[in-house]
Amino acid sequence: MEKNANTNNVVGFPKANMRMVPPNNNVTASMALADFQDAYINESLSMVIPILFEHLMLLGFSSDENGDDHRGNFVVEALRSFMLQKYETVHPFQKLADNLFVQDECGAPGDLVLRRDLNIFCRQIKKKKEKIQVPPIKKKK
Repeated sequence: MEKNANTNNVVGFPKANMRMVPPNNNVTASMALADFQDAYINESLSMVIPILFEHLMLLGFSSDENGDDHRGNFVVEALRSFMLQKYETVHPFQKLADNLFVQDECGAPGDLVLRRDLNIFCRQIKKKKEKIQVPPIKKKK
């Protein structure tokens, strides 16, 4: 029987005289840094998201029972966008947030509210969808 090297249970520790080799140029260094930041954000989200959604479920705000939870994914991406701002990394939700919220005229500086004209725009889209008659999908025979 042939012995496979991957099947042993021996842990291979690094040798004492091994040195970490730094990146040889700025592009490699910035790519390694970006990979590290992405990994850190993903790990942070994997710790925070289950706790957040569990608390929401305990409060009666459960996710979609159909398994099609776009709103939950929206929340996760919004948090990812929020975290990426720390590293000055661009995320599409940052531009979305810049266009969705405006300064509250009656509130303190820094208080943001949802744009009023956004609701009008959403109503216009809804009316257009009601006018458009979409034929049902025909099943293949």
